Amino acid sequence: MRPGSSFFGLAIRPAGHIFFIPAEERPGDDPKNRPHFLLNRCDPAADAHVLGTLAHMSTKPTEMVEYGCAGHEIAGTPHVRKMGWDRNFVITTRLLPLLAQDLKESRYSAVDEVRNVRRSVMQALSIGGGIEPRGNGSVRGRIVRVLEDSADFDFGFVLTEHQYSAQRRYQIVVPIIDRVVAG
Repeated sequence: MRPGSSFFGLAIRPAGHIFFIPAEERPGDDPKNRPHFLLNRCDPAADAHVLGTLAHMSTKPTEMVEYGCAGHEIAGTPHVRKMGWDRNFVITTRLLPLLAQDLKESRYSAVDEVRNVRRSVMQALSIGGGIEPRGNGSVRGRIVRVLEDSADFDFGFVLTEHQYSAQRRYQIVVPIIDRVVAG
């Protein structure tokens, strides 16, 4: 797939492609049209309800450097450099699920970086990290009440890795749903 590729009419969205997701399609109040890195290959032709999981991208390592969140710098990738950015960071604690069929156009790709970005996601999820150590302020492993009005659930389980979780910034929360859901 080359820069400028459109996925209209095509089935598969390959992992490693970069999509600009308009602010109105993202939760939160960030008004910028930010790029997002597709973490998983998805085929909406095979399953109309398949979700693409995307990670937020930034030109600055602020979340990584100042707050200790997991992330990965994509450096030297020609397709990504064409975005006009000197540095590109995938912030793997800010994940966005979208229906794959809504991912229409990817002008850039960094497919060679998929393994490294997925390793960073594993770090962000603290795979193998256990529950919170005493005294560090982490909320990982806790059940929390979700106050976001747009969420379709009231309680969730925090998965964010310990160090970043203690900063009380972006948290990865898995919903606890006590009902049967369709789809």
